[in-house]
Amino acid sequence: MSSLRRWMVGVAIVLLGAALVLFAILGERAWRARREAALSEGIGAMKNGNFAFALERITPYAHAGNRLAQRSLGMMYARGWGVPVDNAKAAAWLRRAECGCANAGANEYDLALEMSSYTSREPEERTKAVEWLIRAAEAGNQDAQALLGDSVKLGARGLKVSTAISEYWRQRATER
Repeated sequence: MSSLRRWMVGVAIVLLGAALVLFAILGERAWRARREAALSEGIGAMKNGNFAFALERITPYAHAGNRLAQRSLGMMYARGWGVPVDNAKAAAWLRRAECGCANAGANEYDLALEMSSYTSREPEERTKAVEWLIRAAEAGNQDAQALLGDSVKLGARGLKVSTAISEYWRQRATER
């Protein structure tokens, strides 16, 4: 085999390999886009109150490790959206979603703030909001600790904790 022919075969092999890599990348991107579309449908369904469909779409992604899906599933369990309220499952999914998060307890804190914004419509949300705020503080969320330690700011959100709890978190917040 001549050197020109060997060179041409080598170039053909390199081009074939490059084409295979390109098709693999494009195929993976197309698969990811389809996958993300299904998750987006689930998130949209959750926002629109179609919780059964949302649960069906979101759960597989949560189990597969998608943080947005895990956070959404945690919110659903915390709020009782399409599932019975289950604080243990909610906390577990929120913690899974939080792995690698720079701010510990961020999901619980966000959930508490969201729940406290609905207090005028649903007074029982106040108790749940305080529970999630305490979970966030226990996870090390400094914003939650500061809020629990400030009875004025807490009261402005329509929330209340005992003086002992407020004092405990006030001391923790000043220790940092």
